[in-house]
Amino acid sequence: GRLVVGGPDGEIASLGLTSPFAVRASADLDAPTSSVKCAGSRCLVVHPDPSNTLDLVDARTLNVTRTFTLERGADPRDAAWVGDHTVVVTQYGSAALVVIDATALTVTSIDLSALADVDGLPEPAHVASCGQRAFVQLARIDQETGAASDLGPALAVVDLALPAGERVVDVDPDTAGVQGVALNSQADFDMPVDCAGERLFVAEPRPLFSGGGGYEVVN
Repeated sequence: GRLVVGGPDGEIASLGLTSPFAVRASADLDAPTSSVKCAGSRCLVVHPDPSNTLDLVDARTLNVTRTFTLERGADPRDAAWVGDHTVVVTQYGSAALVVIDATALTVTSIDLSALADVDGLPEPAHVASCGQRAFVQLARIDQETGAASDLGPALAVVDLALPAGERVVDVDPDTAGVQGVALNSQADFDMPVDCAGERLFVAEPRPLFSGGGGYEVVN
């Protein structure tokens, strides 16, 4: 076993899990990094705007086995593995998620525009997974001013077991349109998942003088 850690400017290292916690490999990916997520012997490293790239890295050697280049302004932020071969990537500057098959090396997308606010962008950030589902934080703010929209923050629920084009789950079919899980405040932190207990923990940080932060537990 080993621990793969990443720095904000593209540094990456693989560490042993027992004393003396030796550095087994290190590399410099030479691009700002917002997320490093691993499954088995593969890691996906997310490089936000202006790089707009994703590196598939061998967790043992830290060699880059494939680089995926996204559209200009896509601004990828986070990734989550769904199983051992599929990665879901959020794009802050786009209304679509990126889905990478790390074995076939193919790239597809999932449209989240049905959950967007008036600027057409749902502002997705952190993502977590459980089984075949991915849970995506949506800020739903005015991207230029940062002002909150009438829709408010939410979680998008994406089920990769469903057919393409039907993977965004409507959590409230009795309300018109596609609904996500409404949140009390904007989420902005990694989300721990207890799949066996069917619980997702959503942190919602806020300054102390604005009431302080909290968290919600989602089934």
